[in-house]
Amino acid sequence: MHTSLKPNHSRMGFTLGEVMSSLAILSLVITAAALTYTMSIRIWRAASARIDASSSASTALTRCTMGAGSGFGLRAAFQPVLITSDDDNWQIRFTTPAGMSGDATTTNALSYDAAARTITYQSGGEAPTIIGRNIVESPVPLQTSDAITITVRAQARTGYTNVVREMSTAITPRNRS
Repeated sequence: MHTSLKPNHSRMGFTLGEVMSSLAILSLVITAAALTYTMSIRIWRAASARIDASSSASTALTRCTMGAGSGFGLRAAFQPVLITSDDDNWQIRFTTPAGMSGDATTTNALSYDAAARTITYQSGGEAPTIIGRNIVESPVPLQTSDAITITVRAQARTGYTNVVREMSTAITPRNRS
């Protein structure tokens, strides 16, 4: 009896053990890729929510300070500034120059509505403009002899991520009456 060391070409292929090993390795690689993708999406959403909350708070405070549209904000206000509040809501009434000449004045208002979670700005007889959204909390502004301090807490949700950012600013009106 003579045995040949040459491979039998009619029986070429992979053994069951080789196929099973290959499938196990392939499934590990696919699982690792899926987990990496899922984690990347979660990190992306969390970063996006942090940016959104910070942007909402920053925009609201900037518009309280500088104004919105053609109206001036608290920075241009004449003293005294009137702050009123009820429950969780507040309103700041202040007078600013009506234009660049400063001859006429306009009465403006900033209002926080806790139920709507917004801060609005109203210049003169114009309709109120929303300058801050998703403001979950804003304590009654503090007024000292020189400045008004406004604090806002803005919220952003993305998927399962819930982020709240808090920012404050002290605004010193430039115009004295």
